[in-house]
Amino acid sequence: MAENDEAVATPTGAERLWSAVSTCVSRECLTHESIDDALREWLHLTTRLRGRDSDSQDEVLLCADMLLESWLFRMNKDYIRTQIIHSLLQEDESDPLLLLQLMYEMSRVERLKAEDLMLVEDNFIHHLFRAVEGVSDDVQDLHYFPSIRVLLVLNEQYMLASTDSATNQDATPSSLLPLTNRVVKCLSLHGPMFRMFGENIILLLNRETETSLQLLILKLLYLLFTTKATYEFFYTNDLRVLLDVIIRNLMDLPDEKMSLRHTYLRVMYPLLAHTQLSQPPHYKRYEVLRALRLLRGSDTAHFAPADETTLRLVERVAKVAWLGVELIDRGQDKELSGQAEVARKMLGMSLLPFQFESSIH
Repeated sequence: MAENDEAVATPTGAERLWSAVSTCVSRECLTHESIDDALREWLHLTTRLRGRDSDSQDEVLLCADMLLESWLFRMNKDYIRTQIIHSLLQEDESDPLLLLQLMYEMSRVERLKAEDLMLVEDNFIHHLFRAVEGVSDDVQDLHYFPSIRVLLVLNEQYMLASTDSATNQDATPSSLLPLTNRVVKCLSLHGPMFRMFGENIILLLNRETETSLQLLILKLLYLLFTTKATYEFFYTNDLRVLLDVIIRNLMDLPDEKMSLRHTYLRVMYPLLAHTQLSQPPHYKRYEVLRALRLLRGSDTAHFAPADETTLRLVERVAKVAWLGVELIDRGQDKELSGQAEVARKMLGMSLLPFQFESSIH
């Protein structure tokens, strides 16, 4: 065993392992038994490569990519997906971190069949949430980051399956049965037990630059903010952080990421209308109004002319009741209007209330 470990640590040993991985996933497998053998070998080799640097996930991701792009997976993807899910659900002796990474990468590039999603039970979802709650709050922690990503990608798969069942006219009767989104179900029934998950997906959104992962987070946030049972899943302070992140990203995203900006706006409406942020004292009201005004393209060269979808989404957010001017005290409203008129005459420009409101309280 010591000799093997020493060999892995040498460049020659590493090269042999990578060559073995390549050979393994290129193998022609004609039976389920031979596919299982190849998957076990792939998992064993990947575990050995990961052992060279347990703090890095680069080897795992590369091995996962090699499998997903291989002839073995392309020719047997349905069976392999099912086997990976079975292995995770059974919590066998396989390395769960590797399987979670593989399931995330696999689900990110391939649609899961409804039959595969039906294999996922509540206990497995609870296990993933507990894995997040049971470790530190470092989003790079290797023990929970894969769990968070799998929960996010499973939520997306449930959303896609729900859309398919509603629009597929050729679907079989069994596939038309409603498929429960077990991620949202778990948070609806046991949300207070898993508040760290909520805290950390907001933290992750704040740090994340990868568009695909931002979209996965935003899709789950949208469902949580439009499902009555989870309106108040998040702590109020976390919601305030989220609003800050959304405002910042709406302002900073380049025009070529317009679809991502649209998704942020779609989340913004239920966030402001349905959660604790809808209750006074209202957080960042003027900052929200300023962002909406800029996105609308009013009196600014900061953004290109707003597209039709942006205008529609901005108008929807603007209809949130507590953003309306009628919520401002009449005396204050009159005073602010007077200040705005003076500014317009003197500076030749219009100001929003936050621009002349004192920051000293």
